[in-house]
Amino acid sequence: MKIKSKARAKQHPHNYQTKLFYTYSTLIFIILLILAVLIFTLFYRYNYEKAIDSQNQIAEKSSQQLDTLLSSMDKLANGLLFNQDFMNMIRDDTAARTQYNENNKKILSMIVSLDAPLIETYRVMVSTPQAYYTFVKSGEDQTYIAQALKDYPYQDLLDQVKGRKIILPTHPDTFSPKDIPVISVLRNITDYTGRKYGMVEVQNEYEKVEDICTIESSIGEMAVFSENGQLIYPWGTEDADTGFLNSLFPSLNAREEEAGNYRFDRCEVAYSRSHYSGWTTVIYQPANRIVSFSNYIFLAIFLTFLAITFVTLVLVKKLTVRLTQPLTELNESLHEVSLDHLAVTLSQSYDIAEIDQINGSFHTMFLKLKESIAQTVESRANEERANYLALQSQMNPHTIYNTIAMIESISYMHGDKEIAELCVYFSRMLRYISDYTRHHYTVKDEVGHLENYSNLMKKRYEGQLQVTIDADPALYQKELPKFTLQPLFENSIKYGFYEADQLLLIEVHIKPLPGGWYILIEDSGSGITPDKVREIYRQFSHCDKRLKANDEVINMKIGNLSLSNLYIRMRILYGEGFSFQIGNQPQGGCRIYIEIPDSPNEKKES
Repeated sequence: MKIKSKARAKQHPHNYQTKLFYTYSTLIFIILLILAVLIFTLFYRYNYEKAIDSQNQIAEKSSQQLDTLLSSMDKLANGLLFNQDFMNMIRDDTAARTQYNENNKKILSMIVSLDAPLIETYRVMVSTPQAYYTFVKSGEDQTYIAQALKDYPYQDLLDQVKGRKIILPTHPDTFSPKDIPVISVLRNITDYTGRKYGMVEVQNEYEKVEDICTIESSIGEMAVFSENGQLIYPWGTEDADTGFLNSLFPSLNAREEEAGNYRFDRCEVAYSRSHYSGWTTVIYQPANRIVSFSNYIFLAIFLTFLAITFVTLVLVKKLTVRLTQPLTELNESLHEVSLDHLAVTLSQSYDIAEIDQINGSFHTMFLKLKESIAQTVESRANEERANYLALQSQMNPHTIYNTIAMIESISYMHGDKEIAELCVYFSRMLRYISDYTRHHYTVKDEVGHLENYSNLMKKRYEGQLQVTIDADPALYQKELPKFTLQPLFENSIKYGFYEADQLLLIEVHIKPLPGGWYILIEDSGSGITPDKVREIYRQFSHCDKRLKANDEVINMKIGNLSLSNLYIRMRILYGEGFSFQIGNQPQGGCRIYIEIPDSPNEKKES
């Protein structure tokens, strides 16, 4: 066998090495691939969260810039309204008609001073029923302005807000036929009494909103909504995804937070809602475009992965070459294993932890195999010994049973029912004693046998014996060795009577316990001497040693045969998990307590 193994190794020297190399290479390649995917995922996730955070910051910053633009426009309007000279000119109806040019110069001067130094405002319109004053960067069409003021569409809205500002989202310039897109801040001109004199509108070009809201495409697309959902930016362009934006606003409006981000329609959406204007600035980007990598990054990752894989495979190749020789020797040694030689021996130590562990594992396995074989042999021997003990206790009741049946019939014929009843009890006992058709007996079987025996003994000691048998019906199907209860009961009768007219009380209890159950037999007899107890325990210990050593217990001399016989059979059936206690009660009388654990299957079911 050994020669064939060597020949096979020489004929194919690389087969096992190649298989080992492929196995480790595949495993390491998978690990490296998983690590690469994990690192890439973490890197992607980091950049994804960074991009979302950048969107949040830009949305908030843009919202603040829009607020700054609107507040500067409102500041100009308030600057006029809180200027006493301005209010005096507006109140004076006569001066508005007679001193229009002078008032126009003064108001323009006020506007310039309020808008200095950058003069960023596109148009300031001051209108009263008597006149209007306008400051604008482009040319004027006076006729068009006059008609626009006459049909001014926002006057009713101004009257409703009672002096508060109105911010108009992107709309065509009301005072120009060129439809230049602008945003506006409007206020009524009122005094401290609430009297209305006219209105002031401050406009700025839509281009300023575009300058604020234009961002790089890598960040995403920006949109600005008014408080009622009107699209402020982008405005008047066909490039805007109006369908998406129209469906986006209801979801924005439903969010209670004033700023944040969330996923909507496969897009990451960052938003910031302004306290000042009520406008909502939004940046949105498809989730699959949040993070973008250049081809150079992918190439660098791929080349790094290939380099690490190549170096690793070279190391694995060297390792498999080193491992081949000791594994081959181990394989040859395994071919020499037999029942007579349960061992693996290597010719030398290769100082390889894996080989030492395998060798140690085989050594442990063979030791356990030896123990398992020994335990199997012991178990079979114990089973044979138990059967032999049971057979020794048998008697051939055939002749006796026929005799009892004859006595029972004669008793009934002569009208002696008591003797007939005793014969029935005795015949049941004989039937149980002679029944060896089953391998297992239960608590219910033993209780029935005990009741028959106790009925006979109560007749034998009529008036002197009182018996209580209390067995939980839930334990009736528990397995119990045959002839367990009756011999213990018989011992109580045999050693319990110490006076001729004594009343002997015997109680038998079979009850459940957590994780098992117990048998308790107590009597009111003379009890048992300490020397006798020690002798019984010595006998039990002797039985244990003989069983563990797999020695013969059938022909050994057994003192107190019934107890030792019972102990041996219970020890074989339940192993070392049960306990057998014998002693005296405090008030007198013998006490036998047997505790039996549930079987592993019963513990799993419970």
